[in-house]
Amino acid sequence: MARHFELVVFTASLSKYAEPLVAQLDPDGFCAYKLFREHCTFYNNAFVKDLTRLGRRMTDVVIVDNSPIAFMFQPENAIPCISWYDDMADTELDRIATLLEKLAYEEDVRKVIRKVIKNNTIDDKAEQIYLQAQKREHSQKQAEPRRNTATAPESAID
Repeated sequence: MARHFELVVFTASLSKYAEPLVAQLDPDGFCAYKLFREHCTFYNNAFVKDLTRLGRRMTDVVIVDNSPIAFMFQPENAIPCISWYDDMADTELDRIATLLEKLAYEEDVRKVIRKVIKNNTIDDKAEQIYLQAQKREHSQKQAEPRRNTATAPESAID
C-alpha cells in the first residue's frame, strides 16, 4: 500500500505495548507515522481515532479498522474489517487491498466508501459494480494515483 498511500499505524493500544509489535510488522519502515492511545480522543468511555488530527485532507484519508467505535467521528472514511484470530485461510485483507488500490485514484474516497460500505461491512454487489467501473475507466486512461504528500500529522503528535 505504500506505493499508493502514505501509511500511518493508528492504534488505541498503549505505545509501550504496540511499538514493539509495529516494529516487527513494519521492519522496513513503510509506515510514515505511528500513533497510539495517547493520540486518540477519549469520548464516551472509548478511544476514538479522530482522523482530522492527522492534518490531511479528509478526501484522501482512509482508515481500515475492526472497531466501528474507533472511527465513529469519520465513518465515511472507514473500511470496516473483521477481526482476525487464527484463520490462515482468511482473505479479508486481500479483498480490502484491492479496494484500496482503486481508491488511490479517486478524487474523494468518501464518495466511494459511502457506496460500498453498508451496515459496517463491504457490500459485495456495490463493491463489484465499483471495481468493474474502475477497471473500465482505468483501461481508458492510465492515471497516476493521487498520493497525499504532506510532511507530518503534526496536530496528532502534539
